[in-house]
Amino acid sequence: MDTEGPDPVGVPPKVEITRMVEENDVVMAEMTLEALQKDGTVMRAAMGEVFVVRDGLICERRAYVVPLTENDHR
Repeated sequence: MDTEGPDPVGVPPKVEITRMVEENDVVMAEMTLEALQKDGTVMRAAMGEVFVVRDGLICERRAYVVPLTENDHR
């Protein structure tokens, strides 16, 4: 799900950072996502983003999204 584009249901998704770690030029963020979908159901996902920083600028970014079902752990 694109959390940066226009929201199809008019309710912004809730993204919560649960953990951030940094080592040398790499920063990793672990997040949770809850987003209302067009059919009224809530999509839940675990997300991770990895950033590589050089000269104070993000030069690489990788994003991972794992949709969660009712019995998945957060």
